[in-house]
Amino acid sequence: MTKGRHSQEQDLINFAQVPTQDHGRPSIMERFKRMLPPSFKGESDPLLAESWMREIEKIFRAISCADEDKVTLATYMLQERADVWWASLLRTRFEDDAIDVAWDEFVRLFWAKFVPEHIQDRMEQEFLSLTQGSMTVLEYEARFAELSKYAPHIVTDERRKAKKFVMDLKPSLRTRLVAFDHRTLDEALSAACRQEGEMEQYLEEKKALQKRPATTFQRQDKKKAVYQTQQRSVAVSSTQVPSVRSPSVKKECPHCGKTHGGSECWMITGKCLKCGSSDHKIKDSPKLQQGIQRGAPAPAAVAAAAPATGRPGRPRAPARVFALARKDAEQAEHVTEGTVLILGVYAQVLFDTGATHSFISERFARQLALESGIESEDLEVPLSVHTPAGTVSTRKCIPL
Repeated sequence: MTKGRHSQEQDLINFAQVPTQDHGRPSIMERFKRMLPPSFKGESDPLLAESWMREIEKIFRAISCADEDKVTLATYMLQERADVWWASLLRTRFEDDAIDVAWDEFVRLFWAKFVPEHIQDRMEQEFLSLTQGSMTVLEYEARFAELSKYAPHIVTDERRKAKKFVMDLKPSLRTRLVAFDHRTLDEALSAACRQEGEMEQYLEEKKALQKRPATTFQRQDKKKAVYQTQQRSVAVSSTQVPSVRSPSVKKECPHCGKTHGGSECWMITGKCLKCGSSDHKIKDSPKLQQGIQRGAPAPAAVAAAAPATGRPGRPRAPARVFALARKDAEQAEHVTEGTVLILGVYAQVLFDTGATHSFISERFARQLALESGIESEDLEVPLSVHTPAGTVSTRKCIPL
């Protein structure tokens, strides 16, 4: 055992064996031990060194320790790496404890060893970039207080300290506190805690409302909203497909059997059924002729006959046309079924791309007033139309 180490331990023994004074009052060492002081092993974490020093000084204040006793009591709690450091320092700098060490000198040496300058610079930078982030207000304040001592030139007074504390809060809290002038850090901390509590209460109430089952009225409102949404969806989709109104929307005219608008029937007044002019009939309508000249397909003639192809002198056989049933029309690829508007009247039609003639029922012809005032033409070859209801023959053609 070295001489310096032996001298230190002997001083501690003598210090502990000092007789009690003041009518049985325990010695300073006994009072110090009763406070359960923490030990320090020389960890590399600067916050642990700072925490140990803070706890030791707190005990010194509690037991009213004199300055000349502080070094002996504090070094008594050093262990492992820290104890080796202090023993070496006594031997090399203080001549084996022959020179008394003041408390302020011990604190300076302790900080230089376990909280060196480059560590202090790093802690200062951490303080400058510190924000609340995901921490609670109290957690943020604790970290703020730990690091602020490494930058005393930045937080020179309580007002500056409070301002930096508020500016580094999360945005939801900072916007509520930045307009107020907090004179101390405690005022800013109290205001931030109140705001944080109110925000947490609001979020809890909102979460509880979302979990609560809806009342009868709320459920009805939701169903109504869903029904209205479905209605709107149907309305939107229906605009994308041409709508077809039923012929029963308008009443049939008693004169022509058509469902036209207006109070005047063109059949009674003798006007053109194409444009409503009284100067001509529908077969001479200029609009109809213009459509043909532009290459637009003219309205199909009723039972329009194809030219006869038989050789001269040979008897002509009647042409045959086979009508499709609904099931066959639905399965045929070249047939399209639909409803179209013809001269103001809706008609159910079959479009056959391979057909050479077009046909119209007598009832629909009456609705269009095609047989009134229009001369029919005889077909050179009679047509026989085979339908599921039977065979119908015709020799008449009414041009449109």
